[in-house]
Order: sequence, then C-alpha cells, then structure tokens
Amino acid sequence: MYSTKLNHFSYSEGKSHALEAVKHAKRLGVPKTVIYFTVDYDATDPEIDSNIIPYFKALKDNIRDGYLVGIYASRNICSRIIHHGLAEAAFVSDMSTGYSGNLGFSIPDKWVFDQFTEITGYRGRWDLDRVAYSGKFPACSLVVHNGQSKFQHDDIINAISQIEKIAIKKLKDPIKNQQLSKFILEYLRKPEYWAKENTALMWQVYTPESYDSSEVILKEEVNRICKSIIPDPGQFKTTYDLEHFAATVLGNICHFDSVSYDYFMFADLGGWILDLLQIWGNSQKEGIQKQYLQNWLSVCLGSRSIESGFDYKDLMSDVDGYLAAMMLHDKNALLSEVLRYIFSLAPLNRRSLFCLNRFKGERKCVESVFDSLVNGLPRNEIPFFDAILLRASASNRLPDESESKYLSDVLFHALTHDFIDG
Repeated sequence: MYSTKLNHFSYSEGKSHALEAVKHAKRLGVPKTVIYFTVDYDATDPEIDSNIIPYFKALKDNIRDGYLVGIYASRNICSRIIHHGLAEAAFVSDMSTGYSGNLGFSIPDKWVFDQFTEITGYRGRWDLDRVAYSGKFPACSLVVHNGQSKFQHDDIINAISQIEKIAIKKLKDPIKNQQLSKFILEYLRKPEYWAKENTALMWQVYTPESYDSSEVILKEEVNRICKSIIPDPGQFKTTYDLEHFAATVLGNICHFDSVSYDYFMFADLGGWILDLLQIWGNSQKEGIQKQYLQNWLSVCLGSRSIESGFDYKDLMSDVDGYLAAMMLHDKNALLSEVLRYIFSLAPLNRRSLFCLNRFKGERKCVESVFDSLVNGLPRNEIPFFDAILLRASASNRLPDESESKYLSDVLFHALTHDFIDG
C-alpha cells in the first residue's frame, strides 16, 4: 500500500486499504484500536478535496470490527480530515518541515502523536524519531490470542437484534431504522427514567415522547415485541445499566447540536453532568469537607464497588450513550449494530473516544463546560434552572469554582486512565 503520490488516494483505494488493514490487524492479534493511515505527500487544499477526503471517507465507510481510522499526515491535512469527521486521531508528521501543510498551521485538535525531530546516531547505531504523546487516546501495547477477543454484553446485543428482526418482519407499516431505535430506547429507559416518583416530570419534559397518532400504533407494537424479549430492562443491571444508557442516548438525540467543546449543552444534562451533580450531592450528604473533596472523588467516581451516584456503570452508560447517539444521528444504523460496534471497543478506548469528541481530549475543556453550567449563564437566564440543578444533585447548594474544578479534574482522569478498582 503506497501513499507517496496523489494517484495513490481515491475512494476505491481507501476501501481496499481499510479491508486489508483490518485483515492484517486481526491476523497479528492487534486489539480494537486506532489504525493510522498515512498521507506521505504534501497535498494542497484542492488535492485534499479531490483525493484525500474521498480516500478517508472510504476508510471510514469500510473499517470493520471495532477498529478506528487515524491519520498520519501534515498538520493541514490532519486538521481537514478530522474537521470532516473522517478520522478519530492524528499522528502529525511535523518532521516534514518543508511540507506546505506544516507551515503556519496549528496542530490539530485530536492529535495523539507528534513526530517533531530526529535524533541522529542514537546510541551510535541508528537515527531515531522523537515523538510527543498527548495521552488523548491510549496507545496499543499488546496483542491478543485467537479466541480471546469477544463482544462484551453479547446478551444485550442479541436481545435487541432479535427485537429488531421481529419488528421489521411483522410490522404492517414499514419503519425506519432511526424510528425503530428510538422506540426501543424509549422502552428500555422505563420505568427508571420516565415514571420514577421524584424524577418523572424532569425526564418527561427533557426527553418527551411523540403522541402522534401515526406513531403511537407502531410504538405500541414495538413495545409488545420488546416486552416479550426483554421483560425487564433492569435484568442486565449486574453487568450493564441498560436503562441509564437508553436515557442518555435519548437525551443526546432530543437535544442534538453541534459540539461546543468548552460550553455546556443541554444534551449533557441527561448523562455525565447529571451524574457529576449526583456525586457532588452525595459528597455533601457524607459531610466531605472541601480540603478532602478531591481525594474522596478520586476514590468514588467510577468505582466498581462504591455506590456514589457516579459509579463505573454510570460512567460507561454516559460514555456509550453519547457515542451511540452520535452514530444513530449520523448513520442509518440499527441500535444493535451501533452497540455491537461500541462493545467491540475496550472500555478505556470508549472513554477516550468520548473525551476526544466532547472535550477535544483536554482537561481544560471538561473544567470549562462544567463551570459554564454551575457558575455560568444558564442559571441566570433560564427560569427555575437553579432549582432543577439543586434537585438533580439533592443538595442545598451547587459547587463553587474550586469544587467544580475538583469534580471536572477527577472526571477527566476517569475518562483517560484505566481503573484498578475491582
């Protein structure tokens, strides 16, 4: 596979390269991770439009089995491909100082590796490239043996796939994939995130359901199928909080908007922000003083063994819900297909992917988004917003600026590091 001339890049080449890359990654035992595809050519903007973008569109369309598309190229090419949503991470070839794509361009937001200088005669034996690592996406450091890689939560994927097959086959009226996915999610989030006494009104206002006569009959039929396959959405709760996941997806779908990396969005309320407020409220109930708050949060947030309002299952439901909503919005995919893809990724990779897409992978963006909620404009401009946040946290006050920073910093660490808590 060559990548040094413009004619090496086309949609057909991209499709071929994606399939070859996945085949060889699986043969070598490379786990689900980013595969960096190289543009070792100084493409101008017109050439990026004519050849490089179609090439990466083909890569994204054809990558399979949980692998992700990355790009190795100059700053300008990396930035443009990432701007079009065609790569998840960048390996920047900054050593190519003569490339026009590195002259006057800033480093792309989703840079993971930056190849910036060469050490000549390293240990007197060879020339060695020096590469900076941002930590925004974990590097692959192992291989797996045949049979070791298995979809997580197969029982959930299979149950939802069965619902979809029956619905598509038996419904009298045709149903679109997005509509079917929404009906299934609305069933799965109940009653916890629809009819629970203290929070029912909040969820019904935040993620309303359609009562259009043309939809109601279809939805009732889907609900009957759901109930026959998954009588209780909480039945998976020992391993995965499917109800929480469904509510988070719906919140992101209902309030979908272009991402603001450093400001609060209403789509955030149904996921990580609600959980961050809940763990804040629990810290106040426990009487945790400010000087001990960061340590307490570090132990409790994302814990598998401590119930804090933001445990490990909450964290993964928030992350997966956001990723699923993005995929359901962008692609005409079934919910089971989206889950199969998400669950094929390692948990740390899912968290890193969420952090990259929502916060550019940057701590300061997490801090800025949360602070814009608890100390920013919405509280002053939206009636009763303070009361809603206080009710969500079950606390008599919201965190101040320093407490907000503690909460954000611990969340960022949980998103970008693996857990040792058993």
